[in-house]
Amino acid sequence: MLYLSVTGNQGFRGEMVKRFYDKGLGGEPNDLDVPEVWPETMTTLEDLYRTPMTTADVRQKMTQTLQTAGMRASSAKIETFMAEANYQAQFDKEYAKMQKRQPTLN
Repeated sequence: MLYLSVTGNQGFRGEMVKRFYDKGLGGEPNDLDVPEVWPETMTTLEDLYRTPMTTADVRQKMTQTLQTAGMRASSAKIETFMAEANYQAQFDKEYAKMQKRQPTLN
C-alpha cells in the first residue's frame, strides 16, 4: 500500500489516521495486519521539495516520467493488468483481510 500526500497539514492528517487505526483495534493485538502509523515520519511532497504543488501537478509529472521511461498507461492496459492472475490473487488476499476486519462486508 502506498500513502502519498501532496499538500496540506500532514501532521494533523497523520494523527487522524493513527487515531482511526488505533480506535479500530480497540486495544486488541494487531492480528489483522492493520498498518502502523507514525505521524512524525509523514510529510508531503510539497514540504519535501519546498515548492507549492497540486495533485494535478503531481499526476502530470508522474505521467511524464512514465512516458519518458517508455511506459504508457491506458484504461485498456489497466483492465488487462487487473485481469492477470497475480493481480487477482493479491486482490483476493487483501479483500479477505478487509472482510476479516470488517465483517459487515460479507
